[in-house]
Amino acid sequence: QTHKSQNGKEIKSIMKETAKDSAAQVGLLEEEANKAEQEAAKQEEKSWRHTYSDRPGLTVALAASTMPELTLLRQNMGLVGVSSLKKQELIPVLVEALLLRAPALFQLLDLVQYQWLKKIIAAGGLHFVREDEEQLWREMETVGWVFRGTFPEGKAVFLPQEFAELFERLDQEGLGQVAARNEQWTRLMAGMLHYYGVLSSE
Repeated sequence: QTHKSQNGKEIKSIMKETAKDSAAQVGLLEEEANKAEQEAAKQEEKSWRHTYSDRPGLTVALAASTMPELTLLRQNMGLVGVSSLKKQELIPVLVEALLLRAPALFQLLDLVQYQWLKKIIAAGGLHFVREDEEQLWREMETVGWVFRGTFPEGKAVFLPQEFAELFERLDQEGLGQVAARNEQWTRLMAGMLHYYGVLSSE
């Protein structure tokens, strides 16, 4: 009986220690999660650090970016052989590559993206962001089309004049029709995937 009582106490003691360890681990995880969230919020706030009175051009926008930001853009674009360049050397390479690739990428816009760009260009290339558009402008930011900044009226994303002029020229040549066709194809493909489950190249 005494032996069983001692075993029971040991088991309870082990369970208490295990519970304490688990609680400590949960506390550490929550602390790490809070730190990560705070760091993300800090980085997000820093991304709006540049202040402008007017919409800058592409070169100025890139010059305002940090080297890690330019490196990420370079990697997203798949540029090779330029990793050793300094910032001032990399910027003109990025400008040339971005403007060279933009016409082909504009041809891939869906209707929502096309209308969003058309709207921002009509507003002078400056757009004060709304929460429901966050994903859309972040997609544009990834390919180096829009940049963030703080203007006298508040935080906004902007489309450099070089892209705006290129978009308007292509729009006169039927870019809207291309975007509408892309939208139709996207819906058709989605419908086929939903109906058949997979798509075959045969």
